[in-house]
Amino acid sequence: FIIVELCRSGASVWLSVWSTHSDEMTPLRAMGVYALINMCNLGVSYMSQLLLARQSVQGGRSLQQSMYASLIRAPMAFFDTTPLGRVLNRFTKDVSDVDKNTITMIS
Repeated sequence: FIIVELCRSGASVWLSVWSTHSDEMTPLRAMGVYALINMCNLGVSYMSQLLLARQSVQGGRSLQQSMYASLIRAPMAFFDTTPLGRVLNRFTKDVSDVDKNTITMIS
C-alpha cells in the first residue's frame, strides 16, 4: 500500500520536474515517462484491490466456517429455545456484513 502512494506521488514529482526542465526534453519523452508512471500506478492499484478482495473472501469464509462449527456443536436445548429463523438470519447477516464491509474498512 506504500507502493501505491509512492506511485501517486511519483506522478506529481514527475510533473514538477517536467515543468521546470521542459526545455531540456522532448514532449514525447516527457509524456511517455508520465504515461509509464501512471500505468505502474494503475497496475499497483489493481493488484492492491485484488489482494484486498481476496483477503475479504478468506475472512468471510473463515467466519462462516467457525460459525458453522459452533452451530453444529451447540446442544439440542439451544435449538429448542431459539427459533431456526433467528439463527439463520443472524448467520447470514454476519457473513453478509463481512463480505460487504471488509474491503471498505481496510482500504
